[in-house]
Amino acid sequence: MAVSEGKSLKAFIENLLITEAKTMNDEDLYRHLVETRPEGKVYLSDKEKEDFEKSLGI
Repeated sequence: MAVSEGKSLKAFIENLLITEAKTMNDEDLYRHLVETRPEGKVYLSDKEKEDFEKSLGI
């Protein structure tokens, strides 16, 4: 397909990703991530929070 459009493979893939990103619905993407990657909904323990803040120098 890239050759038929007169593009390099890199340019073709970049264009494909940009087009796909524009058509994505944020709500659907968030719903999918919550269902398939629930670790983002888990809160840090106090120890983890302290360690993270310490690593940032807060």
